Amino acid sequence: LSVLVFIPLQYISCMYYGIYGLVTTLIVVTIATIAVNYLQYDKLSNNKASGLWNKWFGVMELFKVQNKKIAIVVVLYNPTKDDVNMILSLSSIYSFFIVDNTEFPNISFTQYSNIYYVCNNTNLGIAEAQNIALKKIMEYDYDYVVFLDQDSRVPDEYCSLIVHEFIRIDNGRLAAIGPIVYNKENGNAYKSIIHRYSMSTDAFSCRNHIISSGSCISVKAIKEIGLMDSVMFIDYVDYEWCWRALAKGYFCGVTNNLSIYHRVGQRELSIGIYKVIISAPQRYFY
Repeated sequence: LSVLVFIPLQYISCMYYGIYGLVTTLIVVTIATIAVNYLQYDKLSNNKASGLWNKWFGVMELFKVQNKKIAIVVVLYNPTKDDVNMILSLSSIYSFFIVDNTEFPNISFTQYSNIYYVCNNTNLGIAEAQNIALKKIMEYDYDYVVFLDQDSRVPDEYCSLIVHEFIRIDNGRLAAIGPIVYNKENGNAYKSIIHRYSMSTDAFSCRNHIISSGSCISVKAIKEIGLMDSVMFIDYVDYEWCWRALAKGYFCGVTNNLSIYHRVGQRELSIGIYKVIISAPQRYFY
């Protein structure tokens, strides 16, 4: 958008005001671009008390993110029309790698150049489907992978922002970072009933594991830690990968600057002050 605005303004300025008009136009468009990015960062960030300097620093970091190649991975299983529309909307910004576990799919993405799509025509499970996408991604020069569920609903800028948070925290040993996850049914944040985590001063909390939905991992970490364990059909795929990362000297965690709404399991069982997530019986027994 900045380029589209800049080119005609540059022509007009040079025609009427020469070099002074060109310099002025460059300054104005640069300031306008930074202002737009600032408003987007301020709108999407959860850290409303971060102060002007930190927000400004965040905007500068977003410019770094724009030079990184981001791949989005989504595993489909009988997706709805809204699920497909979400992918099409975001595919105008990001490259998507979609693996479909639907037995008889009735969708096609062949006409979209920014979407790599493969259908297994059978349910191979989450881990194997993610591995198919990750192997394809590693054939190219992508830097980061963002995982979304088919029912994830995030703003256009979310994937860039979670990558920005990864870059901000990474000291060379960050394996995965995720957002704060809220229950889409009641709006409460999901919390472990066993572990007690504290948030550091940089709005980051180390965790033993995070869920894959909305998370970001680096291609570098994938190459060193390995792919997902396809023995894990659905549950604990993301947890196992995080535990393997910890064993290899990496760390994982969540950022308080971003959040998503998600539903984990079918329902919650209250036991005193604790809430236990109850999944579908098929997930436990099959």
